[in-house]
Amino acid sequence: MGFRRRPLLCRRQGRRAIDVSIRVCARRAQLLLLADSRVRQSWRSRVLPSQTLILTSMERSMEYEHLARGLKHALLQDPTAFHAAQLATVTKDTVASWFAPFTPPQLDERVRKVRELGAGLARYFDGWALNVIRASNFSAVECLRLVLAHFPGFQDHTVYNGDQVFLYKRVQILVGDVWAAYGRSIVDVADPSTHVIGGFYDIDRLTMFADYRVPQVLRPEGVLQYSLALDALIQAKTPIPSGNLMEVEIRACTIQAVEQLHAVLTAKGHRIKVIELDWLLWQIGENAKDHLPNHHRTWSVFY
Repeated sequence: MGFRRRPLLCRRQGRRAIDVSIRVCARRAQLLLLADSRVRQSWRSRVLPSQTLILTSMERSMEYEHLARGLKHALLQDPTAFHAAQLATVTKDTVASWFAPFTPPQLDERVRKVRELGAGLARYFDGWALNVIRASNFSAVECLRLVLAHFPGFQDHTVYNGDQVFLYKRVQILVGDVWAAYGRSIVDVADPSTHVIGGFYDIDRLTMFADYRVPQVLRPEGVLQYSLALDALIQAKTPIPSGNLMEVEIRACTIQAVEQLHAVLTAKGHRIKVIELDWLLWQIGENAKDHLPNHHRTWSVFY
């Protein structure tokens, strides 16, 4: 199948179970890499006007779950749909079908990113995202580094007052999703019994995933304070360009704020990782999004 052979990092026993487990793990990794790339987005999309009447109000905005269902459906229809060769030559119509009945913005850019993923997997990892995970040797930081080195679409960095700033939202989401999807295992490098696929010994090194939702949650709590000029832009729903000083400050300050919240929680004896705190804050925001103040709006390939 193209997987690099090494001792199987899985708790299932028996040759048949091992073969099944490898296939399941491989497909899961392939799906995660695809879903967490530029093919997904954080902003809502519009449904085709002709389909408006057949959708409920809840269905009229595209959520991540819609994409997940679309990808799952594509895989059920064709088990080879996400093989590297297929991704490297994917058509615009195929990518659009993953979002049906929605019409996502920047479709050409999404197609380019999917092809980039397929080409990178084929060239460097025998076609499989599972090999990226294995090559990381149980290090979340190394997994992040490998993705950044071979898939340029994840390189979320910018320049702020002459200094390079690394934010890395999507690649950290990917590594966090891998860790969660395979059981949130913490690896002890010295203990082979803990060496499982998707387990990491340094998952604590990841930061929160900075975009728009978590700062929207933190601001009304007084954790973040905005200038009058920034507040006016947000209230007017004026788009803030990607890389703009205000946009970079929102994202960077949110990362620092969550780090400080995490420090307070751990000092009080709570056992929670920074990315788990991000998940919690994001879910709070999703549940309360209709009652929160406006969030900043930035079209970005990294959101």
